[in-house]
Amino acid sequence: MTMAPDPDRIYEAAALELAATASRVLDFGAGRGLHGIDLRTPHNTVVGCDVDSAVLANPLLHRAEVVALGAPLPYDDGSFDLIVCRYVLEHVECPETVSAELRRILAPGGTILAITPNKYGYVAVAASIVPNPLHVAVLKLVQPGKLAEDTFPTRYRMNTRRDLERAFGALSYFLRASGPSAYHFGIDAVAKAFNLLHRILPEPLHTQIVFRYTRPAQS
Repeated sequence: MTMAPDPDRIYEAAALELAATASRVLDFGAGRGLHGIDLRTPHNTVVGCDVDSAVLANPLLHRAEVVALGAPLPYDDGSFDLIVCRYVLEHVECPETVSAELRRILAPGGTILAITPNKYGYVAVAASIVPNPLHVAVLKLVQPGKLAEDTFPTRYRMNTRRDLERAFGALSYFLRASGPSAYHFGIDAVAKAFNLLHRILPEPLHTQIVFRYTRPAQS
């Protein structure tokens, strides 16, 4: 049986490749940088923003800002060649507002690269069933080591291809895939069972989405 593509590794490789030629990079929802990758090069500036003040301690950024939920982003039009977004869009309450702001601050010819859960994958379905106030308690069981302060309410309003194309327009890349399971109660046998499941899941039911949106050069 062939190994399934790992969406996290695909996202990371694409982010590093794009950041190598970008001069202005925004990590949208950068958080504390606990699971981030270092996109800094001698030739770029990596800025991070988040609603959580933990972003101010993120060691992978040249500069960080705390932003208000739902407020305009504090950047001029066309400020960034590359915007990366790792497991943030599932928490967005107002897709139209967020996508409009991201498109506004993206330079012509620039790229938005993101990874987010698939709304119809079993992880998102299970999370949708569990009320948000219980997510911290449940995640302590199924994802040992997950910090309470790194757990945020999920909305899944930007987590299908249709949702994303409605928000951004035509996508230049779209993938649904499932990587190694992070939800296994700390039990190796459970992790192996989920990883076997990932190899046979129908493509629409895979757990994660990786996509790119490229702003037309003349817009």
